[in-house]
Amino acid sequence: MINDITGQKALENSKDEFIGTISHELKNPLCVIRSLTQTLVVCLQNRKAAIRELGLTSFTAEALIPATETECLQKTLAEIDRMTKIIDKMVQITRIDSGNLGLQVSACDLAIITREVIAGFRELTHANRIRLECEETGLRGLIDPGAFHQITTNLISNALKYSPPNSTVLVKLYRHQEFVCLSVTDHGIGISLEEQRTIFHKFCRTYSATKFGAEGLGLGLYITKKLVELHGGVIKLTSQPGCGSTFEASFPAVR
Repeated sequence: MINDITGQKALENSKDEFIGTISHELKNPLCVIRSLTQTLVVCLQNRKAAIRELGLTSFTAEALIPATETECLQKTLAEIDRMTKIIDKMVQITRIDSGNLGLQVSACDLAIITREVIAGFRELTHANRIRLECEETGLRGLIDPGAFHQITTNLISNALKYSPPNSTVLVKLYRHQEFVCLSVTDHGIGISLEEQRTIFHKFCRTYSATKFGAEGLGLGLYITKKLVELHGGVIKLTSQPGCGSTFEASFPAVR
């Protein structure tokens, strides 16, 4: 029996085109709002500098420029960035599902990229919260460097998001046969066996994550899995509720 999926394909194409158009239309005003907000932040900074030059008391300065003004603007910028990231993920999912992602695969030193990602997170966390272990230097894999950067960022970000304070997130790179493997281990809330079956599905949000209060739409791991598979790799999860999780992604190594 042959099923005609022409209508289904047309519907999927229409959906992808709709998401792409809406995403584009949303990003334009967001860019304008961000630019205007940044201009306001600079104006406030200039006014504060002028007040300091006048030698006014802190009480007078607070009356002229309340701290809440700067705080509100900084929160506005943070929310704009969050919305922009969500839109970017929607656009990326559309390109992945339609096969138009346009990866540029090359021989990359994965240790160098991983260290760059970790360095970025250290600005937000204590330096001892992330530890990198490499079994050997010069671990080279066949992968798009931007994609590997995003995969590493997604996995470390998730590990930090669901970890208790002052716990350790361990990032390991090692060679296994014809593959280079990246593993990220946390000691956080863990994932039940039932939820592990759907953890890589689009828009999947586990009960534990919702209860934990972590933000997200459930797109990061879906994108991560797709990026790994597009490089001929595999991603696996080992987890136990209350005992943390380990995500391991493997990529073809350079011979």
